[in-house]
Amino acid sequence: MPALCRVVSGINVFDPKFNIAAPGAEQAVYFPFTEKNKRFTSFHPAIEELLYANKDNNEHIGFLVDKKKPIIFSMARLDMVKNITGLVEWYGKNKRLRNLANLVVVAGFFDPSKSKDREEIAEINKMHTLIEKYQLKGQIRWIAAQTDRYRNGELYRCIADTKGAFVQPAFYEAFGLTVIEAMNCRLPTFATNQGGPAEIIVDGVSGFHVDPNNDDESSNKVADFFEKCKVDAEYWNKEEAITCVLFLSLSMHLISK
Repeated sequence: MPALCRVVSGINVFDPKFNIAAPGAEQAVYFPFTEKNKRFTSFHPAIEELLYANKDNNEHIGFLVDKKKPIIFSMARLDMVKNITGLVEWYGKNKRLRNLANLVVVAGFFDPSKSKDREEIAEINKMHTLIEKYQLKGQIRWIAAQTDRYRNGELYRCIADTKGAFVQPAFYEAFGLTVIEAMNCRLPTFATNQGGPAEIIVDGVSGFHVDPNNDDESSNKVADFFEKCKVDAEYWNKEEAITCVLFLSLSMHLISK
């Protein structure tokens, strides 16, 4: 507003109070599955129920027929950007991937009447449609949103016990806290190449990038991983699969500064 106001002072945008610290995974909660003496074993019966109980309830629906298969795991809000329904479709369309692994997702509600958000309701309905369309019963477990971070930490580790993997398929992720959590538990991680995870993960070294806009390429990348694990029993343990922990040590060091 020329000639109508004069600014004589203002805020120093370089003041430390405006610094934003990136979130990190608490080491006491999210630690490697190999550290057996630290594991929260008291949660194991509840997690076994959460993953494998055959009857639907208010916390989970769907079931896994072949409990010996490794688990593809994802945990996020149920909205369009997080793209959980996209992951379900990747899995549903890829017969090779379905033969190699089960799918477990932790996301939102599965009863649309419990949500007041239009986008979430649409995604809930889409999830049900995809499960029916691709006849995923027996291969998918849909778990309602979980808030106990200690149990969630142990859940990541129980997925690692199955020689599974974590997949974060978002169309865009500003940072990627679940990626950090999964990697800190030494769970091989596939994450979106759009946003923060593209910087967290070095593709093929500390994890794997997936393109949320290329369903076939992404699902085949996950399938290739599990196929290699099936052929070579030690592949899952090799550097290519779990060197993610090396980056995690560095990221935790940087975040703590």
